[in-house]
Amino acid sequence: MRNKILIEAVVKAGMFPNERAVVIHTTDGDKSLFAGEDWTREIDGRQYLCVELLEEANDVLLVLLPDEIIGGVRTVTVQRNLRREFDTASAR
Repeated sequence: MRNKILIEAVVKAGMFPNERAVVIHTTDGDKSLFAGEDWTREIDGRQYLCVELLEEANDVLLVLLPDEIIGGVRTVTVQRNLRREFDTASAR
């Protein structure tokens, strides 16, 4: 990924040991996907999904998800206030 960022999400255990069920808050409502545990982070008690930032305009970010949401797309828009910078401190 070129421009990695984290977006706040709800992360729960998936069906498999290394899988996580993730809900993200998009500008079109909540969307769900399954992601490998290496795509998720917990920092200061908050949960995040690692995504690629494709574009930003005003208060909205266009991001590429690590996998398709349930329904079949990988790009979604989210509010800027859900963003957290990805840094080495947040890497596992």
